[in-house]
Amino acid sequence: MQIPLSLPQGPCWELEDHKIDSTAFLKTIAPSFPEATTAFFEGSSITSDIINIFERHIDPGPYLPKPQTIWSTGRIRQFRCRFTAELCEGLAGASLNHAEPELFDHLFLYAQHVPLLEWPDAFANCIWIAASVSETRIRAFADQLGIDYKCVNGA
Repeated sequence: MQIPLSLPQGPCWELEDHKIDSTAFLKTIAPSFPEATTAFFEGSSITSDIINIFERHIDPGPYLPKPQTIWSTGRIRQFRCRFTAELCEGLAGASLNHAEPELFDHLFLYAQHVPLLEWPDAFANCIWIAASVSETRIRAFADQLGIDYKCVNGA
């Protein structure tokens, strides 16, 4: 099964493959990506209170990223949400009482229909961010998370 991602196919920023604290990430992401309009979440162990948060922020329309879950023993859920500070604050608060798989397995941010951030296997894999985001913003975001970044040229 091929699970295509858009950003690593061309020039983009790659934030290192490193364990990231979910609460810190969720508090940092909204101010770091003000141009983001839509967040796509996928997971198979998402708890009911997280689903309630997603449902309060549903954004009608198609689920744009390709499915990322290859194997699962649970029901695979996908949510398309309006990307807002309120969504991130709700998830950050909930993350204090949940393991990362109960939040989501995969996260994608889009600016309209354009991929901005792709994070398959969230909280345990590298993050790819569009090359259109300035290095100054990437550096600030990576510094807040305590991780390194680099520019990569794709496949």
